[in-house]
Amino acid sequence: MIANERTALIQRIETDGRNKFKKHTSYVLILVVQLLERCAFYSIVGNFALFLTIKPFNWTSYNAVGASFLLLGIAYLSSLIGGWMADSCQFLGKYGTILISYLFYMAGFVFFPILSAEMEKQDQAHVPDVCYFEPSWDGVVSSNQSLPFIPIGEEPCASILFVAISLIGLGSGAFKANISPFGADQVMLRGNEALRVFFNWFYWSVNIGAFLALSVFAYIQQNISFYNGYLIPAILLSVSFSLFGIGTICFRYHRNEQSAMKGIVKVVNEAIRSKKRAVGERQSTVTFDNVQTTSIESQNTPPSFLDWAKIRWNGSCREDEVDDVKALVKVVLVCLTLIPYWLVYFQMETTFLMQALHMKLDVFGATFRVPAASLTLFDNFVLILLIPILDRLVYPWLRGRGHSLSIVFRLCLGMTFSAVSMVVAGVVESRRLSLVSGTNFTQNISGTTYVAADMTILYQIPQYSLIGFSEAFAGVAGIEFVYIAAPRSMQGLLMGLYWCSSGIGSFLGTGLIYAFEGIVQTKLGHFGDVTCDNCHLDYYFYVLAVIQVIGIAIFLTVSRRLRLSELENRPKGLRLGETRTTQNNERKEAVVSRME
Repeated sequence: MIANERTALIQRIETDGRNKFKKHTSYVLILVVQLLERCAFYSIVGNFALFLTIKPFNWTSYNAVGASFLLLGIAYLSSLIGGWMADSCQFLGKYGTILISYLFYMAGFVFFPILSAEMEKQDQAHVPDVCYFEPSWDGVVSSNQSLPFIPIGEEPCASILFVAISLIGLGSGAFKANISPFGADQVMLRGNEALRVFFNWFYWSVNIGAFLALSVFAYIQQNISFYNGYLIPAILLSVSFSLFGIGTICFRYHRNEQSAMKGIVKVVNEAIRSKKRAVGERQSTVTFDNVQTTSIESQNTPPSFLDWAKIRWNGSCREDEVDDVKALVKVVLVCLTLIPYWLVYFQMETTFLMQALHMKLDVFGATFRVPAASLTLFDNFVLILLIPILDRLVYPWLRGRGHSLSIVFRLCLGMTFSAVSMVVAGVVESRRLSLVSGTNFTQNISGTTYVAADMTILYQIPQYSLIGFSEAFAGVAGIEFVYIAAPRSMQGLLMGLYWCSSGIGSFLGTGLIYAFEGIVQTKLGHFGDVTCDNCHLDYYFYVLAVIQVIGIAIFLTVSRRLRLSELENRPKGLRLGETRTTQNNERKEAVVSRME
């Protein structure tokens, strides 16, 4: 047992034996790899619903939107699986899991150039031969005919498309969970400031990729061909994979000493056993001369249930093993408090788009029609401009005057911007409803007629921009927090949990919009019609603003209880919520306890 105790007392000092060139190259390669991967992912997501609704597939709009949500849901929820693989499969680690994610990714991606090439060959008259299925309707609805309800599984080519998006979602999720902590591993020995710089530029590269996909490749898909619009991103994904492979000689690797899940189970089981032993000792106390005595161990109670597993409480687990599991619980709690933020964030891809379809898309007269989904680019544009300004000007200026924006402050600031965005969206919607009730007109978008207000879509720019401001603070701070706070053996798992919580927020947003059905919009037969007499999408936005404010209050309460403000100021080697004095005392007490 003395040997075990010594392993708890000795802190392993990590060193980086790479030369300066390899250190810098590994950092740059991770950013480029991430940029190309996001470019490929958003080239699929951006126009996926449009790809399904045009000939020859002719999917119904609600099934096309549902398939888009399915792709996003798989991508975000499967990140938890990817993180677990990296932390639990010791022979894989983050590096091996990323390589596997690429294989899934490319296997799914290859379907889209093939399908789009078949579409062009057959002049969009029939579903591609690889689908072996003809559409049950031609997508044309007469004026006196209602839109038929078709189960999503009966849509043309559904089975092949579901296989493709499942593979892409699984690959994207595993990649997403591991690429940021693997990239941070390349710079972690330089300190917390280097980590902050890395995560700023990592998030910047994500948005550069998204911007290219939603502008350049979305334009190619809509105006040239889907084949070219899918083939080029597929090539970029292959380039990303190649660059990551080349980086093998430059990267710094970290392998866990044991499986994350085994470590969690070990600590929990030992805590249960140790507590049972302590209870048994209390029950076996003896009375001598009317004086009750108990063992030394039963005179005190550990501060938490998991502490029963520690050696100084007669358990068999080292201090760091137990504290890693305690840190896991704390990170999980913080991720849960961020769900309201993600609930608001994903309005860009749902209700903001619904609102845009019922606004005037023609700007500068009738010379240019703005694509309804294109204003999402303002979110990316704000991030592309703001992150370098913060990283190169604002943060250094604050540090030079002895100040800094903590992770907790940046998370709160980002959530505040998102709440304000919902208020602005609500005001815009109230104004739109007042105009549409008086004078309105119809506009045809991809064969569908929408009743719109005489109000330009450019009024949506502020709400998209505010979401961009929120991401620059909360989005960057979120992944930075998870990496710093998570135990080394669980970084992939907890990063996956972080992205999984964003997926939960997306699904909750979908559920909430259905809960407001009849208030936000009319019934399913007119899905997306937010201009009915009793429709009030503005109420929905205001409710979301209130939910976000409540979320901020909950986050502040949790951060205060968990002492998150100490996170960035702790000396190297300390765990979340631990001080140097506490650590030293714990080690002394562990030795004394074992000697006794």
